[in-house]
Amino acid sequence: MTTTMPIPAVPAAPVPALARPALLAVGVNLLPPEITAVRHVRKVRRLVVVSLAGFTVLMLAWYGLATFQTSVARDELTAAEDEAHSLLQQHKKYNDLTNAQTQSSAISAQLAGLLATDLRWSELVRTLHAAAPAGVDVESVSSVLAEGAGTTVADPASRAKDAPRVTIGTITVSGIAASKSDVAAYLDALDKVARVANPLVADVMEQGRGVQFTVRLDITSDALGGRYTQPNTEPKKDGN
Repeated sequence: MTTTMPIPAVPAAPVPALARPALLAVGVNLLPPEITAVRHVRKVRRLVVVSLAGFTVLMLAWYGLATFQTSVARDELTAAEDEAHSLLQQHKKYNDLTNAQTQSSAISAQLAGLLATDLRWSELVRTLHAAAPAGVDVESVSSVLAEGAGTTVADPASRAKDAPRVTIGTITVSGIAASKSDVAAYLDALDKVARVANPLVADVMEQGRGVQFTVRLDITSDALGGRYTQPNTEPKKDGN
């Protein structure tokens, strides 16, 4: 008896699938050129309209700002004009005072010219008395002006700063002192007094009650004027 062994079935090999071909992206504009041109024109027109609208908005904003600034400037101008008008009205209230001050200044200027060559004797004599140190008693003061001194000397206020002082007369001071040293001290004091110069001892005589002395000084052009003019404050010597 013959035994037949079954033969195992061999699975069939899979048939490889065919590779699919790659798809190519191909776009074709099938619109007519007229429609494409119309769409492009619309796009450009829309862009132009938007630009014009933005420009118009900017112009309106600038015009509004300029109008506002102009209005503010007009308001400020009106306020300034109102204030000036108010100040003018207030100034008119003091017209009388202003006119009086103007006339007073004019009168002072005229008096300064008229009295430029005037000599203030009382002030000069008071200065000579005040310069006397302790121990010196001024008893008398006499003076003589040179001819034409009141008309030929310029106003001290208008004279140049470095112009020389002119001698316009002489003055004599008489008094009594406790000693000759006191007389010398008085001469030193007179040498520092403004409006006079060159103090010299003319006479010295010892008496029972002291030393009788006489001093002569030159009166300078600085002694002229002084009323209604600027006083001469320049020190005579060494800042004194």
